[in-house]
Amino acid sequence: MSNSRWIFQTLILSATLNVVLVGVFFYFLIRDNPLQFSYARKEIIQTEVPSVRLEFLERLPEVSFEHLVELLDDDRKMACGLCICDLALGALATFHDFDVERGLGRGKLSKHLWQYQEKQFFIFPGLRKSDFETLKIFVKADQWPFTVRGLFKKLKTTGIEQADPSLVSFFCRSTEFVLLETLFARTCLPIQRRTLLKVALEGGWENFSSFTQKQKETIDFSDEVRQQLLLAAVDEGSHTAAHLFLVTDASFAVTHLDDDHIKKILDLMPIKTQESIAFAQAIASSMRIEPLRKKAVCRISEYTGNGSADEMAGHFVEKQVPKNLRPVFRETPPAAPNPSKHIVQDGESLWLIARKHNVSLDALMEANQLKSTVICPGKVLTIPK
Repeated sequence: MSNSRWIFQTLILSATLNVVLVGVFFYFLIRDNPLQFSYARKEIIQTEVPSVRLEFLERLPEVSFEHLVELLDDDRKMACGLCICDLALGALATFHDFDVERGLGRGKLSKHLWQYQEKQFFIFPGLRKSDFETLKIFVKADQWPFTVRGLFKKLKTTGIEQADPSLVSFFCRSTEFVLLETLFARTCLPIQRRTLLKVALEGGWENFSSFTQKQKETIDFSDEVRQQLLLAAVDEGSHTAAHLFLVTDASFAVTHLDDDHIKKILDLMPIKTQESIAFAQAIASSMRIEPLRKKAVCRISEYTGNGSADEMAGHFVEKQVPKNLRPVFRETPPAAPNPSKHIVQDGESLWLIARKHNVSLDALMEANQLKSTVICPGKVLTIPK
């Protein structure tokens, strides 16, 4: 009986010590990193501008990045109740795209957004003096202490060819660019990383940011998403996006794009490539509006250099069959041609042949195992039923 009581008391003492040790452990863990256990929503909260002189806020964009970093040590109070270091950090994040969250390593932080005179300013409340010291160390240790938007702007300003290779490499390792690479990796085409960089930069930050934000909310690497991204870049005048669209979605471009986007792609393709020639030939032989077909013929004339646009137009404009022709009677009727075969004539395109035989372009390409719409005169094509 005494042994049972001793064992029971020992178990109670052991459980009590374990609870005390766990409590001490969590106390020091929470004290060193309180935000890790905060369940408050990390979101941007729009608040009224405190009593800060607008002249002071308007001068902050002119302060250099290096001087603002030095002000992170200045904890003097201002009339609004904020310290100078708080406003310096807000200016770094707002005007220089300084990555505060990556510098502190805490994930998403709560932000207060001030709106004044159609401008905005970020404030990060609740930071301690040790946090500002950590951020200063982060600036010295990290070569590119900026957000993805800041990296994008620097690449846009310098250009890919003149940009620091480490900057290009750092941007390409971002989550946003990896999403872009994954989208085009599903095409199974050997698309270079530099090409995707040009598409992103030429398309602008708004298009790139909109794409990445949607992908983070709902992962969708479908053809429709890729086509929308490229067309948005085409709308911004991207030559690279226009060429890449013809590489990845040539058939879709010919059959489904509206006249406005067809015109933009023709305007953005002054360089002769296999894809641009095939696209211009398909548009010139299509049922598109006459001005669009003439533009395509002009492009073909520029690509080939074989005569003027007027001379080239005769190869693509459908000839009208003269009316009121009397039939020619023969003593022996000619042998009927094989309806399942077609010999490609000079000036004919795959699109025009498909129309002549009343079959779809995809069916014609599948029946002849064609991977491109480019065809040579003299080739014998099998016409599907």
